[in-house]
Amino acid sequence: AMVNQQVSISVRSVDIPAQLTVGEVVSIYQLHDARNGEVVQPPNEVISAVFIQDISRKSANFGSDIALTISLNRRDVPAVLQASASGRIVVATSHG
Repeated sequence: AMVNQQVSISVRSVDIPAQLTVGEVVSIYQLHDARNGEVVQPPNEVISAVFIQDISRKSANFGSDIALTISLNRRDVPAVLQASASGRIVVATSHG
């Protein structure tokens, strides 16, 4: 049975490292902006060890969205989709 699936998510260009490239392994966080006096929630790690399959930076000016195609275990797909439906998605890389 197939274990990994590819999912495309939309991420603001300012929420991914500028030098992010296809093939990197990243962590994905969910961040909620505080509005109207709401209590600020801490960032939530959605998933780690996600493989970047493709990056579409077409018309990616400051503040615009970038489409990321990620490869992840199929059991993690619902959590990633739920996180992308509310708040912001932030991508973090690790380099020794």
